Amino acid sequence: MDTQQLSYFLKVAETEHMTNAAKELHISQPALSRSLRLLEEELGFKLFDRVGRHLLLNENGRRFYATAVQFSQGVETLCLSALRNETVTGALSVFVGVENLRVAQAIADFCLRYPNIRVREESLAPEDPEVCYDCVVDAFDPLFTPPQSGWVPLYEEPFLLAVHGDAPLARKSPLSLADARDLPFVMPLASHGLHAIITAYCREAGFRPLCRMETNHYYIAHALVERGECVALVPQDAPRPVDCPHVHLLPLKEHRFRRDICVQQREGAEQNPAAKLFLDFLTRQLRGPYEANP
Repeated sequence: MDTQQLSYFLKVAETEHMTNAAKELHISQPALSRSLRLLEEELGFKLFDRVGRHLLLNENGRRFYATAVQFSQGVETLCLSALRNETVTGALSVFVGVENLRVAQAIADFCLRYPNIRVREESLAPEDPEVCYDCVVDAFDPLFTPPQSGWVPLYEEPFLLAVHGDAPLARKSPLSLADARDLPFVMPLASHGLHAIITAYCREAGFRPLCRMETNHYYIAHALVERGECVALVPQDAPRPVDCPHVHLLPLKEHRFRRDICVQQREGAEQNPAAKLFLDFLTRQLRGPYEANP
């Protein structure tokens, strides 16, 4: 067993689809299948159950997944510790306007890499409109509000449909958003920007979503899906609770239903070496894995 096998396993577990995982990993599907087969042979038990075209973690797989995630994070921390740069000092202010686990992890990794750069991160809009930040990370929907000049694209984050693993939709592949037209949705609050975007996606798919509940908390949304009450349209890297094992995130045929994660450096911030380091680091960390998405 090696770290590459674990990374392959984690990607299949997250995408629940061998072909999609192979595309994101930039390897052939036979090579990925062989890696998983060897991993299961070494462990002595199966990790997945095949449901239609989807690979769903079984009970053994869910336990192994939790351990594999912890191990993978530990390896990343060790690698970053080996690259620690304690000679660079400074201060940096960052505003993050998007709930995204990859962005959050990248910021944490930057702090580990440069322990003597003091980072101040905020995710709530300041009361004072004159407050300026060295860097801003946000998301834009290319169908409605593409980023303006000055924004650096990091990667494309697709929207996925969260459904209960026993629901008929969980066994349907490929899946279209229109297949959920008769199901109740958990929606963000009307004041949240994602509410209008999700409503527009459903309208483009030919229906108006039946709202079961409005909430901005991803935990509540996943908990309702876990209980089979409804479905939800969520960004792929949005926060997700670990105690909802029956929630499956399904890719959609409509690849245009996505958002672009971007970063912007405020004018004048290039004079701050810490800001330039952060921009370069974030670009290296986040660019690449999703560039092949259509």
